[in-house]
Amino acid sequence: VKMAAGSDSWTVFRRYRRFRELHIYMCHKYGAPIEELYFPPRRLFGNFSEKVVGERRGQLEVYLQQLIVTCSDLEGSPLYRGPPGRDTLAAFSPFFQRGVFETAPHTTTS
Repeated sequence: VKMAAGSDSWTVFRRYRRFRELHIYMCHKYGAPIEELYFPPRRLFGNFSEKVVGERRGQLEVYLQQLIVTCSDLEGSPLYRGPPGRDTLAAFSPFFQRGVFETAPHTTTS
């Protein structure tokens, strides 16, 4: 998934379950504003087809951008009214830190 925040842009390589864990955590932490964001549902069949992967990637990119914008307006968030750069996002959640979840060559890149 491609990320852009402030003047930074990078690619985040995470499995769908890591995105889902992030969403669940943010829902518990910030409640209704995050729960209202669209998060792509699980798929039982065909979830590895190129078409499904491409659609989900796009949906997850939109979700992350909406998450950042929404949390930028929440007073309890580290992103509150600050420029959401890469370092700020890494402090916001381990999800955005390079190599935290993945030990394979597919980790967060610049």
